[in-house]
Amino acid sequence: MKPTPNLIRTLGLGWLAYLLVGFALSQTGGGNKIQVVIDRSYCAPTSWQQVADEYAQLYRQHQQKQLTIESVTLVNDLGEEILRVPPSAEEIAGLNTFGLPGRDRIDAIVQASPDAKVLSCQP
Repeated sequence: MKPTPNLIRTLGLGWLAYLLVGFALSQTGGGNKIQVVIDRSYCAPTSWQQVADEYAQLYRQHQQKQLTIESVTLVNDLGEEILRVPPSAEEIAGLNTFGLPGRDRIDAIVQASPDAKVLSCQP
């Protein structure tokens, strides 16, 4: 049986629609987009483990495409470091904590990006 022009056009339009829907879903999918702010000021090891566990949960959701971590910002009183590629949960768990809380910097980041998720062992 020879394919007719109508069959070819129908199949072509079907595949085109399929590709367009896939592209649209890939652009809008991924759930919520968040910025993670981690207070890296000095923490007792057990308190830091709680921060690392919270990040691990967010990172798992990021890997499962339930949310998108746009960036991770590490903050203390000495400055801040913005990581555009989210580090693994193991990398965060292995970080050393030092310095005093950078509360002013954290507040400025949250004010500029209200959807930021702040992880801190400070009260």
